[in-house]
Amino acid sequence: MKRVPVVAALAALLALPAAAEPVKMIHEPLIHSSPAGGELKARLIRPEAGGKNLPLVILLHGAGERGGDNESQIKHGARPLMAWLEKNQQPAYALFPQCPTDHKWVDVDWGAPRHTFTAEPTAELRMVLEVVDGLVADGRVDPDRVYIGGLSMGGFGTWDMLAREPKRFAAGFPICGGGDPDTVARFTSVPVRVFHGTKDTVVKPSRSTEMVSALQAAGGKVEYTEYPDLAHDSWTRTFASDDFWAWLFSQKRAPASGTP
Repeated sequence: MKRVPVVAALAALLALPAAAEPVKMIHEPLIHSSPAGGELKARLIRPEAGGKNLPLVILLHGAGERGGDNESQIKHGARPLMAWLEKNQQPAYALFPQCPTDHKWVDVDWGAPRHTFTAEPTAELRMVLEVVDGLVADGRVDPDRVYIGGLSMGGFGTWDMLAREPKRFAAGFPICGGGDPDTVARFTSVPVRVFHGTKDTVVKPSRSTEMVSALQAAGGKVEYTEYPDLAHDSWTRTFASDDFWAWLFSQKRAPASGTP
């Protein structure tokens, strides 16, 4: 039996590449003070070991998670997202901002059949973009892999953000929300997946289908899923889908993402 000298064996062992550290996700509070005035509370989900040039998911919560505790906003979406990232060993960041009580991501009537796009975003959405700019500027986030989504009130916010800042996003996923169909030409190059429950009486499914139809007519990249057995909660099933998360993290920003 051939014997390998101990020194040589140790040298060979040390030359082997180090095993990749398992991805473990944590979340921590973040408070952003805007140069323009105002404060935004948020939770930042991140790899425990940190990381640079990673994807970022922005998830806008619904009306029921508004407040100032900087925790309620992770009620929906955070746990399944973190579990998927750990299972698939995909390091990433996720931003869960919290909208204050009695404020909205988009100041419109959710039960109305339609609303019109406004010239300026709400202060809350403006501050979300400021936080994203900071994460990109310090190198943690890959600007070509920034994703925006939200549920109910956050679905309205998602459509609004896609229309205002199409060049920022690699993909969008509005869930049971609504937008202004006249804005879809701005973001036809951004892949969008839309979800709604057929039995939803809080936000009518027509708010999603009119946006999907307008995007299709404009040549947009859109896929629509309607759950025939669900009412307003169409996010739980969406977030439980491995295929959904795999699709999201496979997206990368196109060279030209629509017309601002």
